[in-house]
Amino acid sequence: MTSQEKIPHFELIHVIVKDGLGSKILKEAKKCGVSGGTLCIGRGTISNKILKLLAITDMKKEIVMMISNRKTTTKTLEHLNKVFHFEKPNHGIVFTTSLTSLMGTRSCQIDDDDERGGWKNHVPEYYGCCR
Repeated sequence: MTSQEKIPHFELIHVIVKDGLGSKILKEAKKCGVSGGTLCIGRGTISNKILKLLAITDMKKEIVMMISNRKTTTKTLEHLNKVFHFEKPNHGIVFTTSLTSLMGTRSCQIDDDDERGGWKNHVPEYYGCCR
């Protein structure tokens, strides 16, 4: 019989920032205990009349994805927000998603029993602003 208390709780941290900042995000996250991550290039569009007139409507972004346990995730989000100021407009966005399954990595470890649990222990935190 498996219960939610016996399932390790890992989270996937997503960080979307301007082109060129992804490696800096990953470097800062490693200082908090994140073992590594994946960088992807993203492309978006801007809805601004002046930029449309100048034909500059494409925006290049970097998406950083990192897996960590709950304790490391909280520490990492606080540190990244302190360094990169996600609460300010146009500084990027950070969000996490809970993982239900994880295979193929030995780098994700659980530090103590506080890292176990399901949604009952989850308190959402927001870093940045949504408009």
